[in-house]
Amino acid sequence: MTRTESRSCRSAHLFFLFTIRFDPELLPGVVAMAHGWGNATTSGMSRAQTRPGVNCNALLPIGVGSFEPLSSQAHMTGIPVEVVAL
Repeated sequence: MTRTESRSCRSAHLFFLFTIRFDPELLPGVVAMAHGWGNATTSGMSRAQTRPGVNCNALLPIGVGSFEPLSSQAHMTGIPVEVVAL
């Protein structure tokens, strides 16, 4: 892999294209994504709508078992994804 290149990312709920950058500080198999981008179609978020990117929240699981039952907090880490070269 080169230092920066385009890839696709897929979870059980979404597929999107993004630019990947190799970070030697991360462990093998770990993907870290910036949060707060990709809201071009979300109403009421005028600043976010002007910024390009993908909404990594869409990778989150949904439905039964997708949240911690005591607090109802969504599971937002440790989400299995597949990253594929284009």
